[in-house]
Amino acid sequence: MSRPNVVIIVADDLGPLTIAPTSPLPLPNLRALHDESLVFEDAHAPAALCAPGRYALMTGNLPLRSRTGGGEWGWPAPSALRPGQRSIAQLLRDGGGYHTQFGGKWHLGGDPIDTGFDGALFVAKGHNFPPYATLLRGVGIRRPPECSTNDGDGSKDSPATSAWRAALPNCLAARARHVLRSAPLPFLYYHSASQKHGPYEAGVGMTQLGTVANASGFGPRFDAVVSLDLAVGTVLDALNARSITESTVLVLTSDHGQDCEWQHVSNRKVVCPSALSTDRTRSFDAFAGMRGYKGTFFEGGLRVPLWVRWPGRIPARVSRATTATIDYVRTLLSMLRVEVLSTDAVDSVDLSQEWSSHSSLAQSARNVFVANGPAGITVRVDQLKAHFRLFSPGCQWNQTTPFVRGCFRALSLIDLSVDPLERDNKLATLPGAAQCIRNVLLSTTNSASPPSRADYDCTH
Repeated sequence: MSRPNVVIIVADDLGPLTIAPTSPLPLPNLRALHDESLVFEDAHAPAALCAPGRYALMTGNLPLRSRTGGGEWGWPAPSALRPGQRSIAQLLRDGGGYHTQFGGKWHLGGDPIDTGFDGALFVAKGHNFPPYATLLRGVGIRRPPECSTNDGDGSKDSPATSAWRAALPNCLAARARHVLRSAPLPFLYYHSASQKHGPYEAGVGMTQLGTVANASGFGPRFDAVVSLDLAVGTVLDALNARSITESTVLVLTSDHGQDCEWQHVSNRKVVCPSALSTDRTRSFDAFAGMRGYKGTFFEGGLRVPLWVRWPGRIPARVSRATTATIDYVRTLLSMLRVEVLSTDAVDSVDLSQEWSSHSSLAQSARNVFVANGPAGITVRVDQLKAHFRLFSPGCQWNQTTPFVRGCFRALSLIDLSVDPLERDNKLATLPGAAQCIRNVLLSTTNSASPPSRADYDCTH
């Protein structure tokens, strides 16, 4: 039996409620994909910011295992992947004979070709950081005519940079269309969307894949989500045109949780207010029941969409079980019958039995969820969630020696079952639970292979 193709779509700054069926935004392509997919409503990212989140999604490793311990923010710079670490592209190419292509935001340092891709049209750090340019790597890779003929001039707010940025969604959609219609089978196409990261100047809102200004009814930030929907439509149409929809597995997720309007972030508000429609007649709460947003370790900064469509293999349904987005790496490779070594995807759990089941589980086999940033880390065990910071100067994420208890100082302990807005710090009243979660953290950070068990009990 031939292997199916793989399409991975990673959106930017996208929370699950923004594209849920309850969203007021006009998203027909995403609605159709939702109805055909396994949809996790409580999926958790391994980071609250771009670079570490993208490293984790590319490798199945927590960001703390990257070369820097928190992804790679610079360009040019060495790869975020340490020597010997393999990306999902390398695993599919080496173990499954896949042709691999990349399009979009990179933010991993190094070179896509050295990370397992046969070709790439990529933006080194996204459209909000220099260099403002679409870069080409690989034999025969060409810039589609939909791309801007000129790159930005290096100035963030110049007309040239704005024109390049405005053309980028069309450029990446054209790249996706070309790859999906012509790549040798089986293929991996990793589409790292530019939507919906800011800036959101009017020019972008008017030219993203034909999206008119205020197409969402909620202003430029959400116009970008409508643009993402059109990009998803381009992917779906290309698969249909080649008659490979049934033989393609498609994964949709985001690098981290939803962003919040900058004025609220700068004012240090911890709950992002509802968005107000431009005619001021409607409101839209993209954080219902969650505190925090992008850049924070609260649930609003870590909850993301995770949708998987594989016709005939993964039943379409909604799962409310909490899951980790990085589990898609080992789970998918297991279902594709691609060998994965114990040194690959170290923090990814094989949940293939759950994914292929026709029933929706209330509790996944995994109940531990970890996310880390430069100096902090949050660990959730079931409904208990503790936040720690690196305490000792001798403890660094990218160290090669084992971590010890003194490396981590607990800052908070939250019981999400009774405190979903994460306001009541129970660290003083539940010291045993905090110690248990610290032990889980040590077990995770000191492991050099995927967890043999994905469940722990810190309630007693």
